[in-house]
Amino acid sequence: MTTVRTDWPEGPPARFAFDLFPPQLDRLEGCLVSAMKVLPALAEVGFQSVVNGPTIWTGDSLARCGRTQMPGYYDFNCLTYGIAQSLALSEYLCHIITEGEQPYDMAAEFDPLRYGRWATPEYTAAKVLETYSHNNQVSYPFENRPAGRDVIAKSAAHKALHEAFVRRGALTTFSNAGVETPLVFLPPAANGAPPTINAKTFASHAWAPYADAEAQHLLTGVGVGHASFSKFRVSSGTSDAASRLLERVTTNTLPKRAGRTRLTYAPTFAGKLLAEFTVTRRGVEGDGSHDFYLCASRDYQRHDLAWLEQQVRLLESAQLIPPGAIELTNLTDAIEILHVAGPSAPALISALCPAAAEIPFLQMRSVEVCGLPADVFRISFTGEAGYELHVAAEHAAPLFEAILSHPSARQLNCRPFGNAAVNSLRIEKGFKVKGDLDFAHWREAGVDAFIPPVRKNELLPFIGKDAPPPAGSAGRIAAIFAVATDASHAWSVAGDTPIRDADGAVVGFTTTSARGAITGKTIALGYIQCGTNGAPLARAGDGGLSLECFGKRWAVDLLERPPVDVAGKPTT
Repeated sequence: MTTVRTDWPEGPPARFAFDLFPPQLDRLEGCLVSAMKVLPALAEVGFQSVVNGPTIWTGDSLARCGRTQMPGYYDFNCLTYGIAQSLALSEYLCHIITEGEQPYDMAAEFDPLRYGRWATPEYTAAKVLETYSHNNQVSYPFENRPAGRDVIAKSAAHKALHEAFVRRGALTTFSNAGVETPLVFLPPAANGAPPTINAKTFASHAWAPYADAEAQHLLTGVGVGHASFSKFRVSSGTSDAASRLLERVTTNTLPKRAGRTRLTYAPTFAGKLLAEFTVTRRGVEGDGSHDFYLCASRDYQRHDLAWLEQQVRLLESAQLIPPGAIELTNLTDAIEILHVAGPSAPALISALCPAAAEIPFLQMRSVEVCGLPADVFRISFTGEAGYELHVAAEHAAPLFEAILSHPSARQLNCRPFGNAAVNSLRIEKGFKVKGDLDFAHWREAGVDAFIPPVRKNELLPFIGKDAPPPAGSAGRIAAIFAVATDASHAWSVAGDTPIRDADGAVVGFTTTSARGAITGKTIALGYIQCGTNGAPLARAGDGGLSLECFGKRWAVDLLERPPVDVAGKPTT
């Protein structure tokens, strides 16, 4: 019942203002006849006027609202439901313009930079039709609707990597980064056809047993997966401008020696956590260069880059760094990351590249793996032993196949794994993803381990260090929960689900969740709210906590610490 105008690729012509299109009641005939059966008077009154005009939609039906990468320009477009959205989004944008940051984080939903060059007109047309047709239908958490995914702008390298995953049985999910990432690898269908699965469900996910098996394999063996991160280069040659920028905008101390890596966070001026980065110092030891490699959430790559560019301009205008001294480069689509993890990962890496096996934790070396140049990092988001192989995008598919086909990989029973298994392992160790930061103040978000005392006491502190956290009932603290779901809902606890006390009062909420591979329990990260006196409304050991999902109520334990330590041992 709807059409998408594809003959105006740059938007309506300038002469088109409040014009309408000719009536097209034939498109609505079936609905009109049904309506007349319900209300016979409609057939007698007739239509006095017909309004058939254009409405502007994005592929996900959400507005474009926020900063752009052009200094001083802001986007406020595509309000699908203008009356419902305009007031709240106007306030949201005004904060960005006047305060330099949003009052709360809705970048994933409304940031105009969420769509990159991969979003072709063909993608938009297909996605708008799908979104509009589902406007009053139920959305499912792992549904990942298919429209437009076959017509995005995709390089030959990314197409080859996607095809390599699918050949191995990958069930892939699509994100605002414009890439397909494996959720889980499924066995082939009986007839050898690619696996299909019904994702329109809130429980008993058909892929869950395979994700559980992948996680268990990573606890005892070795696997290779895909890590979908953004990648930026921040450099200033022998000038210290790049170091001064990163010292100003992130919380941790910078790595001092080439090849060293640190995890750090980027607060706003109000102290709210905008991003999480790993920062690696590049260059040759002792060359005096200020050259850094940053990785963060791929879905937020253009949002994070625009924010970094804004901070560069602020430092330049304050004459704290020379104009043009810093070069910011987005390498996200030029580099892909393969993740090798599990207790047998060192043995596999040693067979693939003996030099890489000697890399210490949180360090990087440039080597060759299976004859292909790679930056190998000793780091693993699963918390198990592991490595990240950062390679040119065109080498990612050949390296993925070369690893799985290597004799040592076969001997060690190396298998591919997806993001569900990663979540299963990281969640019970308390490792956070972007969604777990939830734009919380850095004092509330549970990231104190990555803010050393020297950074809290500096004369030139990081941005937002001295901004006070919200007081009283506006405050919160990071938390981790064990949720007593039934087996069919082990992967189903949604983000922003309220946590209630025995009296039914909301005391907190979840951010992300997964079934823990070691505990076998549903583990959720989130926050506990504070009362008017600033004290948390619930503490570890309190009884009577619960949450409700899909008409079911489950008991919740607020945990004092993650149930699994970084060595993979249960803590309780």
